[in-house]
Amino acid sequence: SSILSVVEMEVADVEVCFFSLSEEAKDLYVPTEVARISVQSPLVFYRDYVARNIPVIITDAVPHWKAFKRWSNEYLANVLGDVPVTVDITPNGYGDAVTPTPKGPRFITPAEKQMTFAQFLKQFKSPDFNGIPYIQHQNGNFTSEFHALYQDIDIDGIDWMNQALGAKPDVINFWMGDHRSITSLHKDHYENLYVVVAGEKHFTLFPPTDLFYMHQALYHKAHYCETESPGDDDTNKTSTKGFDIIDDEGVTVPWIPVDPDQPHGGDATRYPLFSKATAVRCVLRKGEMLYLPSLWFHHVKQREDKHGRCIAINYWYDMQFDVKYAYFKYIESITEKLRPLTTPV
Repeated sequence: SSILSVVEMEVADVEVCFFSLSEEAKDLYVPTEVARISVQSPLVFYRDYVARNIPVIITDAVPHWKAFKRWSNEYLANVLGDVPVTVDITPNGYGDAVTPTPKGPRFITPAEKQMTFAQFLKQFKSPDFNGIPYIQHQNGNFTSEFHALYQDIDIDGIDWMNQALGAKPDVINFWMGDHRSITSLHKDHYENLYVVVAGEKHFTLFPPTDLFYMHQALYHKAHYCETESPGDDDTNKTSTKGFDIIDDEGVTVPWIPVDPDQPHGGDATRYPLFSKATAVRCVLRKGEMLYLPSLWFHHVKQREDKHGRCIAINYWYDMQFDVKYAYFKYIESITEKLRPLTTPV
């Protein structure tokens, strides 16, 4: 056959194809910056952004939300004070991230702690608190734990966006933290609407066509647990800054180890392909909403308001598993053929 299989092709030739894909994507649809627009009709928004898989900031998406004026610390303490909430706690602000350990890199999830919202507010900025607390427990924490705030936002989704996406949101999440908490680079199989209520969110985005440059690999999974017994010699755990790192035996997670702000981690040869990826950065401010299309890679930092907190709400809508997803899986399969998902030790 005159048709060469991927296996028969030189790796360098395939890398050239991925480079061409990335360059053509930049020419055809990847923006150099995230546009800021006013509310569009559902049809126009779907045509210009959803169908084209392009991120955009809507500056006046939800001006009617009571949350913008109401959600002072005093109001939240009064309404939520005795309500138990799930707080994620880490020693370094990185939850769900690849982190070096004495036993090698691990994908580490946060310690989870139940406390009342009043306790969270008290300990949030306390120098005596062990670790960095962040309310970021996903999979619908707003609907499961923050019922008292329902009247302050659109609990059934944003109407014109529901029409554009043809559905109501599957999940609504509540986020509250400060600059110490950082979301590592990853992608989601959701159409994401992200609204800042207080402070700022700083997004670094990469298009799905840059998958080949992300250096994704399989990592042993572990989780943080607050240290309780310093003398414990359990071989499945190591310790750092008052936390044990406990291996989840037999579990691996595919994840991206690169920090876009420090892409080489002090080693210029560590992630050589990442320099070819196309970063699109934006700042999301109070009252603004980011439409983050499915499969876009994103890394998120935040800046507090004058009261020392950053608060956000996001909606997840199931993506359409259409031809775009099929193409993405095709790119993913070729990437794995050329650079198998090996598990670092």
